[in-house]
Amino acid sequence: MAVLNTMAKRSVNTPRSLFVQCAPTLADMHASTERLFKAAEEIGGLSMPSKVAFALGESQQTLKHWEKRGPSQRGIVRACELWGVSPAWLKDGVEPMRASDMSVAHSVSDLRPIVTIPKVTWEELVAADLNGRFELALRDDALSPEYPAGTVIRFDAKRTPRPGWPVLVKDSAGTFYVRDYIEGAAGRWRAEARQRGYASLDSVADGLQLVGVMYGADWP
Repeated sequence: MAVLNTMAKRSVNTPRSLFVQCAPTLADMHASTERLFKAAEEIGGLSMPSKVAFALGESQQTLKHWEKRGPSQRGIVRACELWGVSPAWLKDGVEPMRASDMSVAHSVSDLRPIVTIPKVTWEELVAADLNGRFELALRDDALSPEYPAGTVIRFDAKRTPRPGWPVLVKDSAGTFYVRDYIEGAAGRWRAEARQRGYASLDSVADGLQLVGVMYGADWP
């Protein structure tokens, strides 16, 4: 029978996730940041720091700062919106973890209310109101192997894309595609697939409209 080391730091005796095992500064990590990574892995399926940073719209350097001082107010709000966790749990460790499990809502000052992200099908895209955030399941392998068919992508219609970020676009014929955003010259840009056999689209030649920018994903 294993003997508990009562003289060791908490991290020695506590089971750790895949992410935690890869974090060299775990012993000094802020408790709220550790809870954020816990939610990212257990609910969002994100075990790598780079994917957590991408989902939150932050740089990996920002997450490194959070390891010492805890997430920013904006980071807490985004994490609550993304993964449906209770802000009181994320900030102060007040159970339960999931907001849906609360019988009485906990409140944290200056936090926006958690919103439900609508799920949209490809058939609904034409008529859907896509002015905010929404979810869409990929119907092809254009962005595989990282984002295979069936991956649920969370898009934000108001987010500014960066090179290499997956985006939802619509061409002049009204057809929708999910591709990587690639900047070009003179204000032009392209929507590129990662696999052969899928069309490469040009913002001018194909009359592309940027519909949404990815900020998170749930893998099948």
